[in-house]
Amino acid sequence: AIASALDNPQAHYTLVDESFMAVQSAAENWQATLGDRDVRIQAGDGLEMQEPDSLDVVLCNPPFHQQQVVGDFLAFALEHDAVVAVGEVADDQCRAFHA
Repeated sequence: AIASALDNPQAHYTLVDESFMAVQSAAENWQATLGDRDVRIQAGDGLEMQEPDSLDVVLCNPPFHQQQVVGDFLAFALEHDAVVAVGEVADDQCRAFHA
């Protein structure tokens, strides 16, 4: 998200991760790189809290894991959530591992 934010200064970002440590790390890295630029960083389950059609783009940072379990079942769950939030899958390559 930070790399994208550097290239898209007008974009608004919502960063979500189930790991509180990842959320803290994201907040620290965002602050260190982008200062006080507005961002929403929250702990949560994928895009579960997003309203339908509320996002233009979904970026994802694989691998997908939950606690100690790694598998594609999480990728497909995120794909479904992304389709609801964005309205479509923009790239067939993304469909292979997420949306």
